[in-house]
Amino acid sequence: MIRGNGALLLAGTSKGLFVFRSNSRRMKWKMTGPYFPGAAVYHAIFDRNSGNVFASVKKNQFGCLVAISRDAGDTWNYSPSPPSFPRKYGLSVENIWQLHASSDGTIYAGVQPACLFKSEDQGISWKVNAALARHETRSKWQPGFGGLCFHTVITHKDPWKMHVAISAVGTLFTCDGGRSWEFRNKGVRADFLTEKYPVFGQCVHKIAVTEDGTLFQQNHCGVYRSDDEGEQWSDISSGPPSDFGFPVATARVGREDIVYVAPLRGGDCRPPPGDQFSVWKSHDRGGTWDRIADGLPRISYYNVLRDGMKTDNMDRSFIYFGTTTGQIYASECGEELWFKVADGLPPILSVEACEY
Repeated sequence: MIRGNGALLLAGTSKGLFVFRSNSRRMKWKMTGPYFPGAAVYHAIFDRNSGNVFASVKKNQFGCLVAISRDAGDTWNYSPSPPSFPRKYGLSVENIWQLHASSDGTIYAGVQPACLFKSEDQGISWKVNAALARHETRSKWQPGFGGLCFHTVITHKDPWKMHVAISAVGTLFTCDGGRSWEFRNKGVRADFLTEKYPVFGQCVHKIAVTEDGTLFQQNHCGVYRSDDEGEQWSDISSGPPSDFGFPVATARVGREDIVYVAPLRGGDCRPPPGDQFSVWKSHDRGGTWDRIADGLPRISYYNVLRDGMKTDNMDRSFIYFGTTTGQIYASECGEELWFKVADGLPPILSVEACEY
């Protein structure tokens, strides 16, 4: 387990990866990059077990790759055998949307067309999850606007349990380490379907989890909370000016969990409500919500994608968001004042922040 005294911020963009470093105060940041210039970096993570950084890199000529850095992002090598479906499945990896490091050192990759791969050797080799690749309902899965996007992996203290999310399929859960999967979408609407509460087919945009295992999701059709591992979801959309948005994030401040969302005005036009981008937070599990806009431009048509808002879960947690017009903002959780970390970047696809 790596124990550091600084902060690392990873910004995946449409034209490479940018790495930011700061001390524990996190008020001033030093930027390096772009790494993989011209390539889309959909996601990058820091594995605290090994100290390695992993990045999903999509190159026009060479396809989807996983890059690995053993020095916190200074130098990079590619996985010699990136995620790839065996021929018998008749599928090919079109994108790697999500990377996730579990507490036991396993690295997961969520890919398009929706499936899960795992690496037990720090990204050197990857194995497909056969139960998802051959799921009995797979032929009925329908893509969202961005494709059949496997965008969320959540592992738990119990290593056999995992939640994953796919657009536009919904949430699935395993309690046997991925040997079998069940849908967990009860209570989540799909307004764009004839059946409003189907077993699957919901367009979940992102899921986040608190330390005690409470799940929150931002959906195409609302914000939801589950207190029972996704068996039942409750609509907590009342408060923010729109039930549509992409990211959701959680932070622990003292003994309190905070949940954050970034509303947009509907699935068709997608500007921020009131023509000013703002983040909304709840201190009471979605019962009430407060708007956070201090420090942001009065007129701001920012858009933040599903992996574009994260907390670092350090002491005195900070929250960050990156926009599709190249800005990164940060705020100490609970302080409600944004400051700019960076500007002028390419469109930002993801941000990750942590102690290192």
